[in-house]
Amino acid sequence: MSTKRKKFSDLTSKQKRARVQRINCRRGSPNTSDTEESSGESTCHNDSFITNELRPVVLNRGNDGAEEVSVRLDEQRQFEPNENVPDVHEEIVINNVEGNENEIVNPVLNLAVEGRRVLKNYCLDAGLNHVQQKKLLKTLRNRPFYMHYLPNDSRTLQSTPSIVVRNVILKTAGGEYLHLGFKHLLENKLLSLPNNVLPEFLEVDISTDGGQLYRSGGLQFWPLQFRVVNIKVFKPMIAGVYVGKKKPSNSFDLFEQLVAEFMEVFDNGGLRIRNRTIPLHIRCFIGDAPARSFVLNHKGHSSANPCSKCKVVGYRCTVPGFESTMVFPGVRHERRTDEEYRAMLDDDHHKGPSPLSPFIGLVSRVPFEGMHLVYLGVLKRKLEALLHGKFGQRRLNGRKVTIIDSRLHLLEDYCPSEFNRKLGPLSQFNQYKATQYRQLLLYGAPAVLRNILNEEQYANMMLLHSIIRFLSFEHQSPEVLDFCQVAVKTYVSICEDLYGQQFISYNIHALLHVVDDVRELGPLDSFSAFCYENNMPSVRKLSTARPRGALEQLHNRIKERSSLVDPGNDVEGIITSGKHVQGPLFENFTAKNCEQFKTIRIGTTILSKSLRDCCCMLRNSDICIIRNILRFDDNIVLLVNKFRDKSSIFNVGYSSDAVGVYLCRQLSETLSKMPLREVRRKCYFMPKWSSVEGEEENVVQNQYVCVTFITPVEFPRL
Repeated sequence: MSTKRKKFSDLTSKQKRARVQRINCRRGSPNTSDTEESSGESTCHNDSFITNELRPVVLNRGNDGAEEVSVRLDEQRQFEPNENVPDVHEEIVINNVEGNENEIVNPVLNLAVEGRRVLKNYCLDAGLNHVQQKKLLKTLRNRPFYMHYLPNDSRTLQSTPSIVVRNVILKTAGGEYLHLGFKHLLENKLLSLPNNVLPEFLEVDISTDGGQLYRSGGLQFWPLQFRVVNIKVFKPMIAGVYVGKKKPSNSFDLFEQLVAEFMEVFDNGGLRIRNRTIPLHIRCFIGDAPARSFVLNHKGHSSANPCSKCKVVGYRCTVPGFESTMVFPGVRHERRTDEEYRAMLDDDHHKGPSPLSPFIGLVSRVPFEGMHLVYLGVLKRKLEALLHGKFGQRRLNGRKVTIIDSRLHLLEDYCPSEFNRKLGPLSQFNQYKATQYRQLLLYGAPAVLRNILNEEQYANMMLLHSIIRFLSFEHQSPEVLDFCQVAVKTYVSICEDLYGQQFISYNIHALLHVVDDVRELGPLDSFSAFCYENNMPSVRKLSTARPRGALEQLHNRIKERSSLVDPGNDVEGIITSGKHVQGPLFENFTAKNCEQFKTIRIGTTILSKSLRDCCCMLRNSDICIIRNILRFDDNIVLLVNKFRDKSSIFNVGYSSDAVGVYLCRQLSETLSKMPLREVRRKCYFMPKWSSVEGEEENVVQNQYVCVTFITPVEFPRL
């Protein structure tokens, strides 16, 4: 008489391991007798956590004593109707079985959980919604996959929170606010990083900005974002989100919970990470002009006293047709200080205190950032003057605009892979994104606008180009920053002469303060809003519910993603791809003793034989074109042709080569062999167009404009 067997979940750890061993022994032996299979203890159909799709595992011990694991796929075995598969809860118990180091642990024990983890991360990374995930789970659980260890519901797979989110949503500032937590999110992120990445102290930037939650409808959202700037791999995270029909009515209400967490962390001396207290420092607040005026609680940019850096007083423009424009002429104005700003001594500027005043200097630590000020503000306004004649000045004629568009069309073939967007026609610049304005100003303008603008306009554009490139480089000398300070004042004064006082808006005036912000905080890109703006679409995407459930959906989606390891944009190491045998090869090299590749990735930099990624500058300042990438004996070398002549293309007090812009000629026909680590910067490689009147669309043969990347190539440590 057979006795009733215990459920697997009721067994002790030792009994579980014994049963698993018996199952594997039976399944691994093709000669098992019918008697053995019918015995109570050897019957595996009712206990097996190893589903049909997980084949029998054979453990072989090699000569060195290490266990080699191989999985035998028995294609003939059929899934039997009476074969039970454990539910999710039993599976979790199995995978939590404790064993000691001396016992052979079956790798299938963790395979089910690992499969679920990989599938969960795939669904999150691919952006699949819950309906799509449920269909995928149903497919994988049925024939021919039979992955019955997967749950039926996507909410189980993603560990969707079951709490009533509505209970933690606050009615505040004229809308609803969901606080996701600053300290909790930051601690979890830091715990996921290795010790060698953690700094001595945490430098945190905070940012907020408003946007439309849906394309149709009047709902706005204001996420409170933060980023640890001295941890390179750290991407912006969302501490809280406000949703309402209009912007928050009060910055104190919006920042109340975030400020309370700041105070708690400061009172504790920092964050406790792995038995170590890491101090916290709020570096700055980043936002566009409306966000800064809202958070600092001062009058807006259309008022007469809007500047938080100086005491400039604007007035209505006196030029006919521009009477409604507020202008801020002049380049010398009395500066504000952190102390007097905190004391709110200027009644014409202040509306009230700021919630950030206990943590940062409201003058020195609230910068004018590059994305909104320089690219979407100053450069766009200049293009409006040049192409549309918006400020009463003569615009470029149609033929010149057509020539610029044709040049930009040709430039698409030269645009490096690192740029997400190519430059479209300049005649449609109003459709440009901020990254395209940046690409035009920092890279394309010297070649594309040359011989199209008149000398004065071109010199003025190159002055702005040089200023922003200088301010974007790391570790600039005080002499260069002093030059930039003078150059900014010169640029603003020339703009007033070229386009009239109606051109000198708040953004043009604010350019006067950018150099001081760079002195205080570092390179212009280090306090840019690009990374925060890139995070805004994800908030919209995660809130894809009816308007009433936007914050609930956002809460659940963010909690689901909390366990996903974000690889970010930083690729560690050196990766080669595109293996080929076409050559060319250097002397003493043959296809047998070396490998040839078309592309190599160094961190985030891509070098290749293709036109768009083939140009680079070496450590000795030579500029070269890559012809082949070779690897032999764990060494990587580049076969290159060097330019024998490089010169300046403009001069604005500093020649163009000081900002990394070169006119290159006489490309050598001789191949040179260069170790990979001799590469210093990648270059934006462009043709040089003719300066002959009537032939401006033609390319000059064997002459090129090469513009070095702002960021140098970062090699992994040896």
